[in-house]
Amino acid sequence: VSEIGVIQWNAKTAGAFEKLRIVTVEDLLQHYPRRHEDRRHFDQFPEGPMEHPICLHVEVTDCQSKFGGRGRRFFEATVVPAQGSDMLGNQIVLRWFNLAYIQKLITVGHCLVLYGQPKQSGRRIVIDHPDFEIIDNDLTEAEAHMGRLIPIYPLVTGISQKPLRSLIHRVLEQLTDGDIPEWLPPHRSGAPLTRAEAIRTMHYPDTLDAIEAAKRYPALEESTKPQLV
Repeated sequence: VSEIGVIQWNAKTAGAFEKLRIVTVEDLLQHYPRRHEDRRHFDQFPEGPMEHPICLHVEVTDCQSKFGGRGRRFFEATVVPAQGSDMLGNQIVLRWFNLAYIQKLITVGHCLVLYGQPKQSGRRIVIDHPDFEIIDNDLTEAEAHMGRLIPIYPLVTGISQKPLRSLIHRVLEQLTDGDIPEWLPPHRSGAPLTRAEAIRTMHYPDTLDAIEAAKRYPALEESTKPQLV
């Protein structure tokens, strides 16, 4: 991050960030999550199909590339509750169809955080095409990815969730509230939070309810743009 607020991307990611319209630190701060995952406590390991998606902390115990009907190629990863988690349960199977690159990412022994909807397939419980992240043991990065309400960001090809979250978390850690100026005139504000507080909460809220209060600031910014120009 440079002093004038322009971020220097490497050649591999510059085009992808350009697609996300992220050029400056300000752009990065306003790249808000599309949702949050509660990684303070994970969902119970499913014993059957569910009517809604769940978030699990799992360990991969088996991986196989298979061929189905009509020559469809798919990749399966069998997972169980991760060691150290408070989940109990049997195994479930994750499946990806026609996505050969997935088998290069996931291997036996990996710990994943995954988000998807369990369903019944024969005698097995499966989750097709779950969102997932490989979670390593780097405790220096744990605060950005585990143990709290975690932001899930819009992405484009060339950028994955974990590095983007790490970058935004690092920038938020480096900036003081004074580095994030107020845009609303004092007499027009009416927002329950300062701009710095709202931005930090939009990315890393303490509670899900706090997000709604934080959203008021960018909404007020948008409504006052004609007066601010």
